[in-house]
Amino acid sequence: KGGTRSGLRDYFEGLGFKSLILRLEKEEFASETKEEFPNDVLREEKGEIVLVLDSADALKKQQALGSDKIKVGFGLKDLFKDLRQKKIVFREPFFDVKIAGWLLNPDETDFSIAALSRRFLKRDFEEESEAITALYPFLKRKIEEYELAKVFCDIEMPLFTILAGMEERGNAIDLDFVGAK
Repeated sequence: KGGTRSGLRDYFEGLGFKSLILRLEKEEFASETKEEFPNDVLREEKGEIVLVLDSADALKKQQALGSDKIKVGFGLKDLFKDLRQKKIVFREPFFDVKIAGWLLNPDETDFSIAALSRRFLKRDFEEESEAITALYPFLKRKIEEYELAKVFCDIEMPLFTILAGMEERGNAIDLDFVGAK
């Protein structure tokens, strides 16, 4: 868009990169209305979420994994692959706190539960379940504040299931095309 700063800002805004704009320009975006959350991924009603810690925990919650409740966890891609191997239904909506933490602060390098807890909540937790339970509403609010719901819900959450499938199946390389024999 002509290489102007305002053109670049308009381009990033059109892509939904509002947190990037905030960081680059160090200014608040004035928005008259907050973005609605697609697929109700960030709803808070009591009983509408299922905390999923690992495969053993998921096996105890099989019925909820196939429901419309939000599955909240950390590193859900690996869990998704493991459950699919076991033929256990694990269906959307999802909220992965690791991906949410990355989306809010992609310049960081450590996205462990402990690092996310210290970075966003300024505290440590003894149990991972406590950390995830505390991180979920905080990260959800930050995604809302930075107007990243569309990116999170429509791109990031569906993408981990696609990446899981690619990892399971692998990728073929046409050696003739790349010049190897």
